[in-house]
Amino acid sequence: MGPELVGPLGFFTMVTVIFVTRSHIGRAIADRIRGGAAGDPHLAAEVESLRSELHLLRGELTEVHERLDFAERLLTRQPEPSRVAEHS
Repeated sequence: MGPELVGPLGFFTMVTVIFVTRSHIGRAIADRIRGGAAGDPHLAAEVESLRSELHLLRGELTEVHERLDFAERLLTRQPEPSRVAEHS
């Protein structure tokens, strides 16, 4: 890259940075850096609600997994010879 491209490239970069920082995305990034999103009480309440729902779903998934394991054990169990002889 020659010295004749440094000026226009620098100007283009500065203009792009200015547009991004003045946009909604730039403001959101700045708020995130300042920690503004962490102090939002509505956001904190929503996060806590999602955490409690996740905890409930994990409990339900554990219960379903235990039931599946039980059903698999029943299905893979070999029949006892005495029961087979009674039904034949």
